Amino acid sequence: MISSRPYKEKSLKNAATYQGWEMNGKRAKLVEKRHFIHRGKLLFWEEFEQYLMDTYEYDPTRHQLVINGDGAKWITSCRDYFQHNATFVIDRFHIARDIQSIF
Repeated sequence: MISSRPYKEKSLKNAATYQGWEMNGKRAKLVEKRHFIHRGKLLFWEEFEQYLMDTYEYDPTRHQLVINGDGAKWITSCRDYFQHNATFVIDRFHIARDIQSIF
């Protein structure tokens, strides 16, 4: 899950990362959930990819990413950065909100 939070007139970009989920009855528990907060001077996706390599042993030649968020331009730009190694999906919250507003 990728999101941004306002921070002193700037947008603080952050990501919640995980490696899947386990079901516990009707509830799902995220596996290896961690948080990445972009504070560096590199572009968000460059720094995020390094974080994935350091934290999860991510290998861009072997692994596929699924990135979901609200559809903001900085989030959907993951398609340009990761090319064929990432799929962007609008998250369930924003889909449900949009459907409710239509009906």
